[in-house]
Amino acid sequence: MEKTRNARGRYGINRYFLLWTAFSFLGWVFEVIVLYLEGSGFVNRGFLSFPICPIYGTCIVGTYLLIGTPDYPRGIFKLLRIRSIRYVLYFLAMFILPTLLEFVVGWIFDKGLGVSLWDYSRLPYNIGGYVSLPVSFGWGIGLFLCMELLCMPLKNLIGKIPNALCWVLAVSLGIAIGIEFTKTVTQALANKDFTKSLR
Repeated sequence: MEKTRNARGRYGINRYFLLWTAFSFLGWVFEVIVLYLEGSGFVNRGFLSFPICPIYGTCIVGTYLLIGTPDYPRGIFKLLRIRSIRYVLYFLAMFILPTLLEFVVGWIFDKGLGVSLWDYSRLPYNIGGYVSLPVSFGWGIGLFLCMELLCMPLKNLIGKIPNALCWVLAVSLGIAIGIEFTKTVTQALANKDFTKSLR
């Protein structure tokens, strides 16, 4: 059975925020490594100065809260008793959910702030350059593996942090990220030529 409580009480918003931050950081590391291997050298893939790519944390934590993991399903997925069917449908969800998020976020930043977060127009089967079939397929595989292999171990590890320390970390990071996000968005609104990358 999935652990929903830790030794010091319920898994609360402070711990979910730390989980979001951890996966946002791991997403940033992944992006930096990929670009480095492609020959671009070190590129800070974050929209913020912080080493995080919020779309990764949002996709992973959001997916966990909506439908759980393949082995610890939530919501409607909990009703699917046949594991193979659940896995296939879970993969389809991993394909669709981040694609929708990527489209919405990319469109809002492009149209609202004049910031191009990514451009898939060179890839086949793309929609406005915001999403494309090959990237969505990659999201499906990567997110499925992440939810299967990393989500619960990292969630349980964060669950072991003493509650007081957890709150201090969550509030400190939340304030720092909030200030940086506000500053960056303000800069983007003031300068339509502002271009940085977020994933």
